[in-house]
This record gives sequence, structure tokens and C-alpha cells, in this order.
Amino acid sequence: MNRKLVKTLFLMVLMAVITLSASVARADTLNIALSPSSVNAYPGTTVSFFATLTANAAVDLAGADVSISSPFTSANYDLTGFFVGAPLSMNAGETYSGLMFTLNIPVSIPLYVPYGGTFSILDGSFNNAGTANFVVTAVPEPASMLLLGSGLTGLAGLIRRKRQK
Repeated sequence: MNRKLVKTLFLMVLMAVITLSASVARADTLNIALSPSSVNAYPGTTVSFFATLTANAAVDLAGADVSISSPFTSANYDLTGFFVGAPLSMNAGETYSGLMFTLNIPVSIPLYVPYGGTFSILDGSFNNAGTANFVVTAVPEPASMLLLGSGLTGLAGLIRRKRQK
């Protein structure tokens, strides 16, 4: 083989080894399983998110945070469930299940648009100990759809009656 080609291949392999050895696989200290993780809710209602926390290693639970796209703001969620119910620390293998947070669905939110969010728990050093994703979609309440449907049916019946005369 060409000497230049051998050098190039050697450098490529060396760079790949250095790059791959520098990456460290890091698992979350805490596994979070949200229930429900996807919600269809009526505008103006409140949705509660429960979770099961499983510790992969000993961890102190210092705080939690919710991040969700606009039109949601920090005024739309309440983390009281986490701060009141969750333990202050967990040992490896321990689990906890309970209310984590509630989310108020704004009245003027566009319908049928999925809004993705994340729920994170912080450890004693305020680093991310675990994260779970969730999706909220606003849908119209059934009574509104029933009212609209009955109005359209009545209008269709009226038009049909006028055409028959």
C-alpha cells in the first residue's frame, strides 16, 4: 500500500479511538416514569401528573422543574405535589410513587396542538438527576361539540324543509 495512505488510515483510527474513549456513558441517577405521559385535556382544566421514581444510585432530591413551550408559563404549573410528597433522599434501588405536579390548561390555548414538555428533578448539587418528557394537547369539551353538532343538524333540517316546499 501507499505509505501516505497508511499514515492517513493510522491517523483516522487514532482519532476515532481518542474520540470514542473520551465519551463517558452516563445514566441518570433517577429514572422517572410519568403517568400519564401524554394527555388530552379541555381548556380551563387542571391535569395532574403522577410519577414513579426509581433511584439508580443514592441521591438527595433538592428540587424539580417543569419546562413546556408557549403559551404555557410558570404560572400554569404547580410543583407542590413534588415538594410535599417526595422524599428528601433515596438509596439505590428505592422507588417512590406519587403526585409530581399539576398543569393548568389555559382557556385561550389553540386546540389540537401538541405541546411537549419536560419534568426534571435536581439533586443536592442542583444537577439534573433525571428527566421525563410529556405531551399536552388541548381538545374541545364534548358538550361544545354536541351543541355545535345539534345546531348544524337543525340548520340542515331547516334547509331541507324549505327545499321540499
